[in-house]
Amino acid sequence: MFKLFVLDVVEKSMFRFSFVVVGLLSSVLLFAQNSEDIREVSGRIVDFLTNEPIDSVQSDLLDSDSVLVTKGFTYSNIQGYRKKTYFYFAINKPGNYIMRFSHPDYDTYYQPITVRFYKRERSINAGTIPLKRFRNIQLNEVVIQKTKVKFYFKKDTLVYNADAFLTQSGFVLNEILKKMPGIVIKPDGEIEANGRKVQALLLNGKDFFNSDRKTLLENMPAYMVKDVRFYDKNKDSLSLIKREREFSGYVMDVKLKKEYQSFKLGNVDLGYGTSNRYYSKLFGLKYNSISKVYAYATANNINKDETISENGLASNHSNGDGDLKNAKVNLSYAFDHIKGQYALKGDAMINYRDAFTETQTLSQTFFTDGNVYSRQMNQTNTYLFTAKTDHSWYFFGNTPWDFSFTPSLVYEKSKGNNVNIQSSFNKDITDLWGNSWIDSLRSEQLTQAMEMYGISRQALQNKSDAYALLSNFGLSKTLIIPHTEDILLLNAKYKYHKISSKQFSKNDIMYKVTTWNKSLNKYVDMESNDHQINMNVAYTYKLTDYGSLTMLYDYDHTSKVNKNPIYSLHELEGWDSKSKFGLLPSQEELLRIVDSNNSYSYTQKNDVHKVELGYQYSNITEHKRKEFSLKVPCIIEERQLDFSQQLNDTTIRKRKFSPLFSFNYSNQIITHDHSVYFYSVQYDYQNIMPSLYNLLNIRNDVNPLNVVNGNPNLKNMQRHEVFGQLFWQSPRFYIHRMNFSYDRTNNQIANSIIYNRQNGITYITPCNVNGNWAFSLNFVNSLYVKRNRMISFNNDIRLAWQNCADYISADATMLDVKRIVKNFTVTERLHFTCSTNNTKYSMNGYVYVNYSKATSKQENFVNKDILNYGLQCNLSVELPCNFLMKSNLLSVCRHGYNFSGMDDEEYIWSVNVIKKYGEKYSINLELYDILGQRKNVYHYLNAQGCSDIFYNNMKRYMMLHFTYRF
Repeated sequence: MFKLFVLDVVEKSMFRFSFVVVGLLSSVLLFAQNSEDIREVSGRIVDFLTNEPIDSVQSDLLDSDSVLVTKGFTYSNIQGYRKKTYFYFAINKPGNYIMRFSHPDYDTYYQPITVRFYKRERSINAGTIPLKRFRNIQLNEVVIQKTKVKFYFKKDTLVYNADAFLTQSGFVLNEILKKMPGIVIKPDGEIEANGRKVQALLLNGKDFFNSDRKTLLENMPAYMVKDVRFYDKNKDSLSLIKREREFSGYVMDVKLKKEYQSFKLGNVDLGYGTSNRYYSKLFGLKYNSISKVYAYATANNINKDETISENGLASNHSNGDGDLKNAKVNLSYAFDHIKGQYALKGDAMINYRDAFTETQTLSQTFFTDGNVYSRQMNQTNTYLFTAKTDHSWYFFGNTPWDFSFTPSLVYEKSKGNNVNIQSSFNKDITDLWGNSWIDSLRSEQLTQAMEMYGISRQALQNKSDAYALLSNFGLSKTLIIPHTEDILLLNAKYKYHKISSKQFSKNDIMYKVTTWNKSLNKYVDMESNDHQINMNVAYTYKLTDYGSLTMLYDYDHTSKVNKNPIYSLHELEGWDSKSKFGLLPSQEELLRIVDSNNSYSYTQKNDVHKVELGYQYSNITEHKRKEFSLKVPCIIEERQLDFSQQLNDTTIRKRKFSPLFSFNYSNQIITHDHSVYFYSVQYDYQNIMPSLYNLLNIRNDVNPLNVVNGNPNLKNMQRHEVFGQLFWQSPRFYIHRMNFSYDRTNNQIANSIIYNRQNGITYITPCNVNGNWAFSLNFVNSLYVKRNRMISFNNDIRLAWQNCADYISADATMLDVKRIVKNFTVTERLHFTCSTNNTKYSMNGYVYVNYSKATSKQENFVNKDILNYGLQCNLSVELPCNFLMKSNLLSVCRHGYNFSGMDDEEYIWSVNVIKKYGEKYSINLELYDILGQRKNVYHYLNAQGCSDIFYNNMKRYMMLHFTYRF
């Protein structure tokens, strides 16, 4: 394999490179003077009452005697559908002037302005000009007739006409989006449009719903939507709202029809099905152009948790692992002042979860003198109550006193019960136990397989009661340096995190070879308190219209106090029995049975000073976007750990100085025929200090089968990451994309393992290991067969190479022998979509093949060839009388797993039949996993071993839903 020699050179000469960069950027400052004697005066023109832009405004610049100096230039900028009107004057000498704005429907407006020529001030922001109407205008009625064009381009914006996809009453936004060619809405909330990831979801240009996308997609009636637009949003320095000034990226903008610019809506969804499955949701929303308030309450036991995080990703997929009961109440709001004086966003949520998870694990660990096999069964009940509130408040906007305040608070209370039973063997006992291995594992009597090949058996029971409190407070202030385009950013944050956990554990261990049994009853009363203070200041010096230099200082202080007392209850007479599990003795008895060898407490303090010099270049026009950034941070990190344990009071201090490096370059070109060319490359280098706790020379044997030792000789990790992308989109939306990535870690911190075959004890020690790297390639090609894009194909092939290095042995004298496993993975997915011109009948899905090959030169390693293949097909048919049928079929075929029971096939078929009664009522018959074959299977492999895991999951059910929309 090739070596990235350049990365090593960069690492070794980082100090010299830092000084070179500083010298080059400093020299640029000498030539950053404005050689022109012209200043630009610009601003926005809006209606005094509605704050909407005004077309056809005449702008004039007069001197102090009201004599015309020059006529201004007025222009409109349209992004998506949001139109903004700007004015512009070019002034060649300082002085006192009067700006005059006139329009046939508005009073003439005069605004005096004093212009001074400052050395580094190239443009002057004159603010917003509000014009007042002086008479009412009676418009004649205009009737517009047009055909329903499905999609078209408006300059650099792709527009989908919503009415062209609205073929039945009662549709919501999500249902018509799925019909639009080139748009993919993934289960995790991510949206793609013609191969590009949507970074923000907007409604009428507002990001009110970007942090809770499902709320908008699943509740917005489709008849209210005029069109859906996709475009690149640029930063807008003249916008009234701070977050709108700072955001840029590819967005999906949903525009409402004129009569629905302000609305109220809500719905009720109730469902009940077989096996006592239920679903209920109550939702209400009030929206206008400057505010949004909505609330919902939901409860179900069909594994649906519909919370969407701040970045738009779902916290989990519907019908995922385990068996989940979920109840939630949520309130969300957003208010933007029409003049930008404040912008408030936030939400509050209360959630209760009752989850049951069962896993069955079959694994093997690689050793030179023969592999060790294990079977494990785990059952966990978790009860979790969460109260959460999160806010982002911006005050005194567009004044010298503006600032942002971001408070948040999370409280969690949890209870859990866990049962884990596992056994280890010198031989694969699959043929002896067969499919009944779980019953054999639970049996307290030794089975034939355990007598012949067993090493150890463990039955562990846990019971926990915990709570956590997390609070965050942030303040930020932006200062625009007068008469320059320089920016000074001030930020301060405080975080407090407290965790308290009380845990009982009952551990019954049998050593087969020595016939020595242990029954351990432990109690842990853990408490942790974290305080973190972060302050940073960043100054951005504008060099040219496109380039800027940023100097950053960041200080981070963390203080953590952890107490972890462990009590050996089994040392009390009679407390090794199951009847005493979960009970506590008197305080006096408790103090006499402290497990002094494993109990500990520590105080840790971290101080990180970061100084960063960066250069940013950004040239964005209607058809071109070129961006470049270079960052050279230097970090001084100081850590101190005061550790206290019986006969072992230790203080560790570590100090690290490390210059890092980050580089990013991207270039995008959009031609007049809407072809898109894009390429980018990114490189990052990090130097990571190990955890001080791992540096302690201590031994932890709370679990006698897993003994953990510290390692004072751990070194820092060095990580190199390279990522690149090539993208081309033709005028017919043929898409070609290639991504590549390379990741290499030197001195990676891993766990070395020594295994004792005589008693099944595993000795674990953190260590540094070299030789871990990963390289991947991804090719995507998309094409549309018909001109109207009703048939499309997308081919996605991924290639990945991975080198896994680790230390593991059954002989302590051979621990320095590195174990290496090489993984090669090929994933092929061919996605297809097909629909009729009227979009009433549509089908989409994909066929896929996943192949993984693992090889190693170490003894007793059997090469692994894992093959999965199958298809997914989604069919949607709109029937007469407002009936809608949706059918989903997923097939999976597996080969090459460790356990032959996993090498099987499954077909998961679900159907929904929906009857809609106008816009308000609908009935939905949901049939989930009709064939009852769904199961969750996962495979994991590294240099130390491999595992196959079964998870319990949602069983088939039938449910009838009733929905009312108002």
